[in-house]
Amino acid sequence: MTCRENLINKRVNLLACLLASCWISTAVASPPEAFKLTSASTILAFGDSLTYGIGGSGTDYPQRLQQLLGITIINAGSPGDTTLTGAGRFSRTLSRTKTPPDLIILCLGINDFYRNVPLPAMRQSLITILDQAATAAIPVLLVGVNGPGQRQANSLYSELAAREAVYPDNHSLVRVLNNPSLKTDLVHPNSEGYKVLADSIAERIVELGWLDK
Repeated sequence: MTCRENLINKRVNLLACLLASCWISTAVASPPEAFKLTSASTILAFGDSLTYGIGGSGTDYPQRLQQLLGITIINAGSPGDTTLTGAGRFSRTLSRTKTPPDLIILCLGINDFYRNVPLPAMRQSLITILDQAATAAIPVLLVGVNGPGQRQANSLYSELAAREAVYPDNHSLVRVLNNPSLKTDLVHPNSEGYKVLADSIAERIVELGWLDK
């Protein structure tokens, strides 16, 4: 074999390796196939007072979302919860459900922002919850939260939504928190605000292909 032929063979082998590497990388990065929610499904809405419904005069977003989707939704909101206290009760909440939920809607962080909890601590607490959901093989719709003075969801939520089986919703809550007419105070929606929040989450679920219109 001549030197020229040897060089050509080396280049061909290198190209083949690169193509194989790209194929493997693409295969690993492919998103999981979307699942479908049905009338028999159950959704666990886990969060703080924004999930519980403080300020809504009897209206909360899980209740409204259940009406919109025709799916059972468990309201697991606990007023005053931070990401840390939420992480502490998540496994207990999950174990108390009669059957494992098909989807978790996670909305936590507003109390952390107003108590100046460092982002690394928030990140670790949210990861604890997401890891437990992943272990139970339950996908998570992660609702992005914006802190004081922020017009968009904190970038922490987009970062965490890059994890497998975690899907972002960085607009539903933000659009409510940024509109004073939809709130009773600095952080809590009024009844109309909770309706808007539920409507927006429902749109996101349909957008993700989990439920037909």
